[in-house]
Amino acid sequence: MPCAAASKGSRRTERQELMRAAQNKAAGDPPNADRINAATKRLAADMNRVEDARLAQHTYTADEETKDQAGLLQPLRTAVPPGFTRPTLKQVAADFGIDPEVLERDKDSSQRFEI
Repeated sequence: MPCAAASKGSRRTERQELMRAAQNKAAGDPPNADRINAATKRLAADMNRVEDARLAQHTYTADEETKDQAGLLQPLRTAVPPGFTRPTLKQVAADFGIDPEVLERDKDSSQRFEI
């Protein structure tokens, strides 16, 4: 299934290209230039207002779980984000190229590895 955000972005880009083409056409058609430029400005403003409204709606409805969102949102709310957990000794050993047995043996000594 294609990403909805990608198709949305491509449609917005297409509309912007059409507006640029209309503005270029208006430059060569002085009698209608004001009307064409006003229309392209209205379209651009409308596109921005629609996007702002969708973002505002998402702000108020983001916590409402539908059945298809429950599987995605629940782990995000309960699990610790990646990078906010302490690494295991095996992960430290792999990152620094140290034998994990040495770290296991020395983990209670006065020399500590802090990351």
